[in-house]
Amino acid sequence: MEKLQRIRMMACDVDGTLTGPGHKLSLEAASALRELEEAGVPVCLISGNSLPVLYALSVYLGLTGPVVAENGAIVYDRLLGRKLTLATPLDKEAVAEALKKRFNLEPTFQHPYREVDLAFKRRSISLSEVQGYLEELGYKVRVTDSGFAIHVSPPEVSKSRGLAEACKLRGVALSEVAAVGDSQTDIDMLKAVGVPLAIANTPPEAKEIAALTVEEPNGRGVAKLARMIAEAHTRGVKLS
Repeated sequence: MEKLQRIRMMACDVDGTLTGPGHKLSLEAASALRELEEAGVPVCLISGNSLPVLYALSVYLGLTGPVVAENGAIVYDRLLGRKLTLATPLDKEAVAEALKKRFNLEPTFQHPYREVDLAFKRRSISLSEVQGYLEELGYKVRVTDSGFAIHVSPPEVSKSRGLAEACKLRGVALSEVAAVGDSQTDIDMLKAVGVPLAIANTPPEAKEIAALTVEEPNGRGVAKLARMIAEAHTRGVKLS
């Protein structure tokens, strides 16, 4: 309870975390995150999605935390009017054309709006082969699979770095942040925060370091965690 009361921000992944089957947003999670905001804990959406997608989602959910887009490459805080780009953008059209010709990889619908991290529709393919090919062309990149898309980004891009910069904007220490996610791309973020959280579909490696784990998956798990944090803060206010 005491650890939950010390949380000053919650970072939450989107796809597979706030969404469930059919990529549908969990209304239960949306309601619980708003309750958490009302308890005084801002929610930071952090995802591989592009900035326009995350910004709109954050606004419509009624969240006040910064957003960290493109797997940590872009940070935007609308309350402060600050935007940070944390890596030099790739030549996205050249990269997309090369991967289309060599591997028949198709960019996702968000391609026109992406700035640094490029996303391609998933298919059975060797990530190391894709990375090796791009390195042969002179690109320094990291290729990952979020479970929803294949991502190509500069090697310095990570969710942990993006979240750290978002926290600096708000004067919040990483030790005061709770975070939850569902894929390999979330593990570095979960290792970086003070209160790593896990839902049923969080990777086993991340569950091993989680301060709190719930049995429910996706949005139902997020809703349960958010309400536990909100309750801890509400009790703390009543006791003070």
